[in-house]
Parts: sequence; structure tokens; C-alpha cells
Amino acid sequence: MYHISGGEGVQLMKRKNDQQDLGEPCYAPDGKFIYYSEDMYPGGYFQYNKDPNSQVYVIKKIDTENGEMETVTGGDGSAFRPQVSHDGKQLAFVRRVREKTVLFVMDLATGEEWPVYDQLNKDQQEAWAIFGVYTNFSWMPGDKEIIIWAKGKINKVSVADGKAVDIPFTVNCTQKLAETVRFEQVAAPDTFDVKAIRHVVTSPDEKYIVFNAAGYLYRKTLPDGKPARITTGKDFEFEPSFSPDGKRIVFVTWNDENTGAIMMMDPLKPGSAPTKITAEKGIYRTPVFSPDGKTIVYEKENGNDHMGFSFSVQTGLFTLPVAGGKPTLMSKKGNHPYFSYDGKRIFYFEEDGDSKMLNSIGIEKRDKLTHFTSKYATSIIPSPDNKWVAFIEFYKVYVAAFAPSGKSMDLSGGNKAMPVSQTALHNGLSLHWSHDSKKIFWNSGDEYFAERASD
Repeated sequence: MYHISGGEGVQLMKRKNDQQDLGEPCYAPDGKFIYYSEDMYPGGYFQYNKDPNSQVYVIKKIDTENGEMETVTGGDGSAFRPQVSHDGKQLAFVRRVREKTVLFVMDLATGEEWPVYDQLNKDQQEAWAIFGVYTNFSWMPGDKEIIIWAKGKINKVSVADGKAVDIPFTVNCTQKLAETVRFEQVAAPDTFDVKAIRHVVTSPDEKYIVFNAAGYLYRKTLPDGKPARITTGKDFEFEPSFSPDGKRIVFVTWNDENTGAIMMMDPLKPGSAPTKITAEKGIYRTPVFSPDGKTIVYEKENGNDHMGFSFSVQTGLFTLPVAGGKPTLMSKKGNHPYFSYDGKRIFYFEEDGDSKMLNSIGIEKRDKLTHFTSKYATSIIPSPDNKWVAFIEFYKVYVAAFAPSGKSMDLSGGNKAMPVSQTALHNGLSLHWSHDSKKIFWNSGDEYFAERASD
């Protein structure tokens, strides 16, 4: 609430969370109450495609004398965009009735509600209505008509019988028109230039990289070799990772019929048949070798709408001997796991609401530690010697010291408690370290970058 002569304003209420909105405030004529709408949909978080024929929004009022809040109306189809008549006796609002968005009026003394006009444009209940669920409208003096927008027109609607009269208007404007620029688009060319590569990893000897392009894995000799595919299969291939000696890579595959698997092969022998090292079907992600090369850690992901929910009962972070054996569940939460320098712990990234964390869990004792917390980091990668971390915040790449302190530390590009340096000025993806922890690598689009961490 703001005083008409200025000031910083007075907060009347706090939001329940960062997603469920409230708004559309309207003063009662006597100034005692402020009416407003609030998202009450179950779940406590933002959702697309909410059911508009159940209750999404309700109309509430706040008493400006004592601050008490009270629900005025709601129910199936919701109630939103409240407007009180000039005499303070009636409340006009909007509600969804099956496929229609309808103007309603409520008698504030008796609680009676009735529809007035059902030709409104579709409201915004299913989406995130940060600008209001329906456009604003107003009572005419005398409280017998309501001026409201619908069907691209400004309408005067009679409260008594719902008859609407179009209020004509014209706008004089000058609009510059230009000839439409059109380019021929070939839907399925035989060849095309790849504009973005993904999942880039650098060999331990830093002589070549392996990356994903258009669903398959390629190898490129640095600095100017010609990329060549290293596999011949038809399954999609993602997220490669090198063994410490550089003689093997592990990667994940996906096939709509057979689902996913983790495969292993020699990247210097293109065309050789990869070895499947997982026995169960599932959605596998980000396999990484242990420092001795004998074990991998990976994520087995929950199901989803486009990859299905079968074979996703037991999910989480697992370890698996490369030579064969049964997987061991390490944590039910987390993603992007990495072994510690001595192979005794597993680092992993975890999100809990708005908080992001770099955690670790002991392989033997299963004790969990939180090393870093961050509000905006989307990736936190410890260096192989565990003395540094590289992280991505707002698509920019940073490097920070990893100094154990016995408690978690906040991680951000503006952190002053420990050394933090920005590396990628604009953006970076596929962030990873060199084998000796002295360099960091990343890519942007179809470009590959490297920089010494000490620089």
C-alpha cells in the first residue's frame, strides 16, 4: 500500500512461496477492506495446465483496521479479479464455468452469486497469471452497468439482464510495413553443419576430445583435427567420460524399445563394439570412473513422460565394478556424481527447492557432508585433487577454492569469503577439469575452450 504523496510503501501480506501468486487488489469504497485474488491450487508450487474447473483462485479481503484476512468467495471455477460497486453492496468478479469465462456479481450482504455475462475471453488460470487472471474492469456510476473488455471490444454490460453494448472507439496510428524476409527451409537435408556440441570431455593427455553431436559420439584431435564418429550403433549416445589412463570411455545410450544402458569402449579404436556393463534396463546418466579405474559411479534416473516410467523403481546414485558385479546404491538423491581424489567419497550435486548443494557421501560409512550451497549455481564440479571447484552461475563459469572448513560454504560469483574467479565471460557448458587439476575446459555452441586455473 502506497500513500498518494509517495514513500516506500507498506507491505500488507507476504507471499506463501515463489510460485503461487496473489494480486488484482481493489479497495472497497469506504476504504475499510481491500479485496484481492490468491492462487490456492494444491501443491504449493507453480504448475502448468491446472484444472480451471476446480478451485484455483479465491477472492479474499483484508481488513485495513486490524489486518484480518477472510475468504469472500471461491469454489469450482475459482473467483478472481474482484471489483466492488460504488455503493459497496455488490462484488463483481470472474469465474470459469466449463469452457466459458463468465462475469459474476455477488450480493455482499446475502452472499448470493449469479452470472451476468458469459462472452468473456478465456482467462489465464492454467498459467502463471503475474499480470492478473483477467483484465481489469469497472462499475459505471450508479452501479447498473459494468465496463469490461471481451472479444476484442470494450463492452458496457447491464447487471440486471446481462445485455452488452459495444462501446466503439478508433485509434489513429502510423505503422511502417516492410516486406517479409523469407528463407527456404529444407526439412530433412542429407548433410548439415552442427551448430552445437554437447557433453564435451578432454582426454587425460589432452590430445583429443570426445563429444556428442546430433545424438552420437565423435572424437576430434586437438587442436584442428577433423571430427569422426567413434561408434557405429543406432542407439543414441550421451555423456562420455574417460578412465584415468585415457584408454577407455564410458557413456550412456538410449533406445525407445530397450531403454538405456552404460557402455564402455576404447575411444582410439573407432568402430569397435562397445561393452555393455549394466545388466538392468533403466534411464542411466553421467557415468564416471573411480581414480583407480576399477569402478564407476552413475545416476539411475526417475521415469518421465517422454521416456516412460518402467524400470525406474530403484533410482539414485550407484557404484558398479567395471569388471562386473551388482550395483550398490549410494544415495537416493543427487546427480552428476564424482569420486573424491582418494576414491573414498562420492561428490554429487543436489537441489532442494531453491537451494543447490555440492554434497558428498562416504563409500564405507555412508556419512553425508554438504560442502557448498548456492542459490543460482546449476553445476558444481570439484577438481580431481579436490582443491578447487568450478561452477556455472547464470551460464557464466567460475573457479573457487575448495578449502574444507567443517561446514558448508555459500558459493556464488560475488562471494568474498574465499577466492573466486570468473573464467568464461559469457557462457559455458560441459564444464570439466584436466586430469592434473591445472586446467578447466568448457564449450559454447560448437566452440571448445581451455584455460589454466591458476590464470
